[in-house]
Amino acid sequence: MSNSKKQSGGSALSICFYVVAAIVLVIAIYTIYVSVKYVSDYAAQYGTTVSAMKGQAVSYIIGQVLPYLVYALIAFGFGKVFEVLKSIQMKLAGTPAAASAAAVTAAAEITEKADAAAGIPSEAETADAETAEDEAGTADPEVTEDSTDEEKDPEKGPESEEK
Repeated sequence: MSNSKKQSGGSALSICFYVVAAIVLVIAIYTIYVSVKYVSDYAAQYGTTVSAMKGQAVSYIIGQVLPYLVYALIAFGFGKVFEVLKSIQMKLAGTPAAASAAAVTAAAEITEKADAAAGIPSEAETADAETAEDEAGTADPEVTEDSTDEEKDPEKGPESEEK
């Protein structure tokens, strides 16, 4: 049984997330039904038609269903991520160190892609920029204490330095 599970490429965790996504999707479909029924009952109670209040009806239905659709999408996404991580682990096969390295590499790749999408520079780009600043002399110098502190008169205060 464990051999067939290893060959399938999926992990128990990814399957759990897929099941959660399916359950939440069923709840979303039920919520659509309940929301449409509520809107039609509301229209009948106040003597109007659903087509007369179409904008409010659509807004209400979307407001009720959208959170469930987002939760289902997130759960499906987590399932997919865990499935990909499991397949990377299986490709590297064998040693726990290799599996660990694969997970770290995959996480780093995902982080770099997310940062690039958000416009955040990578660590390599930041290091290159800092090196270029150092070479050009435009980097902020660090504040250090020098020998002029001994020459200052402590009784006159900081005003004596400016004159």
